[in-house]
Amino acid sequence: MRASFFLLLAFSAVGVGQSLLPAGRSMPVPPDAAFENLQAFWSRGYAIYASDDTGSVTVYDTSGNQPSMVNQIRIWPDLTIQLNLVHAAASGDGSIFAVSGAAFASVGTSTSFLALFGRSGPVKLIQLPNTGLFRVAFADDGTLWAIAREVDSTWTDLPEYNTLRHYDSTGKLLGSVLPVSTFSTKRAPMYTPSLSVTADTVGVYFDRAKTWVELGYDGAVKGRWTVPDTLAPAPRHPHPGWIYLTASDQIVRLSWTSGKQQSDFASTVEYLTKSGSSLTSAPVYVPPSAYAFYYGIQGDQLIWQKAGVLNWGAIK
Repeated sequence: MRASFFLLLAFSAVGVGQSLLPAGRSMPVPPDAAFENLQAFWSRGYAIYASDDTGSVTVYDTSGNQPSMVNQIRIWPDLTIQLNLVHAAASGDGSIFAVSGAAFASVGTSTSFLALFGRSGPVKLIQLPNTGLFRVAFADDGTLWAIAREVDSTWTDLPEYNTLRHYDSTGKLLGSVLPVSTFSTKRAPMYTPSLSVTADTVGVYFDRAKTWVELGYDGAVKGRWTVPDTLAPAPRHPHPGWIYLTASDQIVRLSWTSGKQQSDFASTVEYLTKSGSSLTSAPVYVPPSAYAFYYGIQGDQLIWQKAGVLNWGAIK
């Protein structure tokens, strides 16, 4: 596959913004965070750092006072000359980790993959021809949900396929739901989507379709809502934002803008409330001007990095 297709998948769940709420808990960032060209993912209390340059994936447990390395593995299929590690997730008990990505070979071919590994032992690499997994997230029952995009041999989006896949803990496909035809877009309904899983709900944000969908673990749709444009101030380049479902089933969006100067950066935290067939937006906190990185949501808390420190803060 062409590299350009998978470059569309290369956005991690980390946004660049500004400082957030007063920290309720904090710890130094893992050593890997000091290096450039690393993607950082947050999942169920685990910080996962991935390098496209080396294929290295390092997992840290953040449940204590200091980050503790759980495992470090390398993903580099034979003949690979370029790697794109797209997203990563941890299971609820921290026994299984998943990484989605794409490998480009020296012979001019490429394929996407789903990599599964534990706290020790080998990496299981599952090839996914003509399919890219934008986001992955484990449910409490140990199964894995993934947002997928499928193309044909000419790199064109297939006219119809299911956009949400469900795997067991070994990578066996259990089923798929949410066909492209159920969205109003003429092509894939996502570019930088969001995926969250709580105790009984899977929440998916399709950014191109501006649609939020909630499903049960059985794949049945609980509801669909139209998402309003972000309220983040937009002096330069607005990002539509990541949308998360908290442990208490509140919908939270983190939005930000970027530019050439630090003064161009701005961010907003919003609650999105269900109102009929749409979501309504209400900003709950406009951050001051100190620079920080957003990591995501853990339970009902927001995680961000500032000045070499990981911080947890309640969203209130």
